[in-house]
This record gives sequence, C-alpha cells and structure tokens, in this order.
Amino acid sequence: MVGRACLRILALAMLTAGAAVAGPLELSDTPFAPYLTAQTFTCSNKTCGEMRSCAEACHALLVCGETARDRDRDGIPCESLCSAPC
Repeated sequence: MVGRACLRILALAMLTAGAAVAGPLELSDTPFAPYLTAQTFTCSNKTCGEMRSCAEACHALLVCGETARDRDRDGIPCESLCSAPC
C-alpha cells in the first residue's frame, strides 16, 4: 500500500515538473474553420416561392405538417428547391 502511494506521489511530481519546463503553448496562425450558423424556421405556412432553401421546405413538410408542399406525395417538398426526399 505504501508503494502505491509513493508511486502516485512520484508520478504527480513528474507531471508537475514536466509542465513547469514545457513552457507556454504556441497558438497556430491557421484560422479555425468557421462555424455554421444554425437556421431557425417557423411554421408560417409560406408557399414554395416564399421559401429560401430546401431545408426550409423540409421543415415545413416534416415539422409543420404542411403536406401541400409535397403535392405529388413523393417525399420531395417544393421541387423547385429540393431534388431529393427530406
């Protein structure tokens, strides 16, 4: 039991000493990839012509239940915006 305690103290001392001599971290000059802004849509019963993206059309169909956005019931809403099912 004493041996384990000594090993833990020794390991902690080595980690602390290593951190003290390592010096500060250098930051990269390479910019990070920009974060995508989350889009929020509302259930406002817009027509397909008033929508700006396929994501908005899918939201209207799947979340808001606006089945008029998929007239031929093939799972593709607002076919002027979307080319595949949501």
